[in-house]
Amino acid sequence: MLLMRKLIVIGEAAGVAAIALITVVIVYDVVARAAGYPTLWALEVSGYLMVAASVLAAGEVMQKGGHFEVRLFLDMLPRPLQAAIDRLVAAVTALFVIAMTVGCAQLVLQTNALGFKSPTLLQVPLVVPQSVLCAGLILLSVAAVLRVTGQWRERPNDTGAEGEA
Repeated sequence: MLLMRKLIVIGEAAGVAAIALITVVIVYDVVARAAGYPTLWALEVSGYLMVAASVLAAGEVMQKGGHFEVRLFLDMLPRPLQAAIDRLVAAVTALFVIAMTVGCAQLVLQTNALGFKSPTLLQVPLVVPQSVLCAGLILLSVAAVLRVTGQWRERPNDTGAEGEA
């Protein structure tokens, strides 16, 4: 479990690094354009980095409970029922993310076998950005499984009944 949590933190750090690199690329592009030498690659590279930043940190966001939830009606239910529904939603979410991860891995394998490249000036082998997406989904899957196991280990009284009479 500790190793999994550390991998998720590494994903967050990689997401932060991707955001820093986006900044470097954009500043370089602005300076180059101002000097009369516009770049042809900055938009493509910053797009890949933006995807990396968003998916690599997604596991950490889930681990911290930062993904949005619409609980309008759920909060009106009794606490034990809320806890049961939360567990069900966490399990379904984990299954969905795992299915997405498997699909992404299959896409990466197919792209690698066919040798697809981006139809742009850089002609980046698409297996590279797809592998980053797959890595982010793996981290998100790990976080989702950790969330499910954490919720199932909670005792029914741990569901936040403080302040109730």
